[in-house]
Amino acid sequence: MGKADLLMKTFFSNPYVFADVFNFWLHDGAQLIKPENLKEMSGNLISLTERNIEKLLDQITTSDDDKKELMNVDVTERMRDVLMHLICMEDGETIYALLGIEGQTHVDYAMAARALIYDARQYEKQLNEIRAQHKAKGEKGNTPGEFLWKFFKTDHLVPVITVVVYLGSNDWDGPRSLRSLFKVENPTFLKHSVDYKLNLIEPLRMNEIEISKFQTDMRELLLYMNAAQNKQKLLQLAKDGRLRDVDPITAHLINEVSKSKMRIKKGKVKVDMCEAIKGIREDALKEGIEQGIEQGIERGIERGHKKVALNMASAGMSILIISQMTEESQETIQEWLSSGTKK
Repeated sequence: MGKADLLMKTFFSNPYVFADVFNFWLHDGAQLIKPENLKEMSGNLISLTERNIEKLLDQITTSDDDKKELMNVDVTERMRDVLMHLICMEDGETIYALLGIEGQTHVDYAMAARALIYDARQYEKQLNEIRAQHKAKGEKGNTPGEFLWKFFKTDHLVPVITVVVYLGSNDWDGPRSLRSLFKVENPTFLKHSVDYKLNLIEPLRMNEIEISKFQTDMRELLLYMNAAQNKQKLLQLAKDGRLRDVDPITAHLINEVSKSKMRIKKGKVKVDMCEAIKGIREDALKEGIEQGIEQGIERGIERGHKKVALNMASAGMSILIISQMTEESQETIQEWLSSGTKK
């Protein structure tokens, strides 16, 4: 398991971040899902405390002890990045749901199918748990179907919703639905085949109004990734103070997925993003100086050619001859002569 994967699992296992993602996706940013109503379903994978955050950041792969612990986790849950059980009240009725987040740093062209498999396995797990409960209670059901399958008319499943958060440096150019993976174009077959829409959050296609709907470090992560490929835009974010202080895990995750060179001091409870970007700012300044030197040389050569051209013209030479001698176009020579200004 790579460092970026571990950081993403840790980041999204924060119930405040997790709730933030689904409040955006399901409720357009309205804070309806409360962190206290979320129960982690795959804790052995992602429950990390401040005491071992530094250990996490120093490790690229899990230790032998961690691997032994992972052997005792449900197979379906091990496939998930983060899975939480939502319990809340709506109109006086208790609502249950299983919510999952998958973090991606590269385009997965099979993601629509994989996400569907994750959800389907959760439904299968629910069916098995319901059947086991009926069996344990000695309940045989009232109909042959209930007796055979141990799923009664009064039983219900909990909805499963998966959101994919893509933190890659390029646009997501993969399929966004299951049907997009099909080669078949026959409308009849497509109409009657199962489809699955990929719930995808991708910062490169988001604007700041959309990103501002997030309330946690998710906002800073998306803002940074949205501007990561444009140093001037990134520096402007820091200059305007639009990047708030973030947790160390968030800062390291941003550094890892964006391949940035932010300076992150150890032992800090919060990381000042503006200060962390200083290294990037210095790199940009260095590039700007080098670019300025190159442009200055070019302007100096141009000024030299212009002065020579004007002197040659005053000596009675034709534009054709001047063009051949200075290796400048006749149009440029004509423009210089028309301006009549020596530099």
